[in-house]
Amino acid sequence: MGLTIRHLACQVPSRWSIQQELSIKAFEHHFFRALLQYILIEKGLVESAPRIGKLHHRSFTSFSTYCNAALKKLSLPLNSISQLESGKYYSEFKQKGFMRKIIIFWTLRAMLGPCFESIILLDRCLYLSENNFVKEVKCFGIFDELKSPRNMVIVGIK
Repeated sequence: MGLTIRHLACQVPSRWSIQQELSIKAFEHHFFRALLQYILIEKGLVESAPRIGKLHHRSFTSFSTYCNAALKKLSLPLNSISQLESGKYYSEFKQKGFMRKIIIFWTLRAMLGPCFESIILLDRCLYLSENNFVKEVKCFGIFDELKSPRNMVIVGIK
C-alpha cells in the first residue's frame, strides 16, 4: 500500500463532530488547493496538478493569500493570478457548490480510512501466522479511537 492509502487509514471521521471548526478549515484548505489547481491548469501556468506541499497556516486566511503563498512556493510570478481574479474564481466556484462537492468527496474518501486500517491490521496478523512466527495472533483495541486512530495492538503468542 502506498503512503496515501496509509495516511487515509488514519482518518477517523467520527472525530470531525468533536473538532468541527478544525474540520471546516481542513475542508476549506482542500477547496483552496483544488480551485488553485483548476486555475493554474486553465491559465496554462502548469500542465498537470502541481505539488504545493505544506504552507504556513497564515497562508489560508483567504483564497487570495493562499494563491500568493502557493505561487511563491511554485516559483511562479505572483502576478500570474491577481487578487481580483482569485476573488472572482473563489466566489463563482463557491456559489456553484464546489465547496460542498469537495466536502462530500473528502468525506467519502475518509470513510474508507477505517476499511484500509482493517486491511493493514489483517495483513500484519496474517504475516505473523502464515510465517509461523507465532502460534496465535490476537488484535486488541488499547486506545480510544478518537484520541488515536492507530489504536490497535497486535499480540503474537508463541
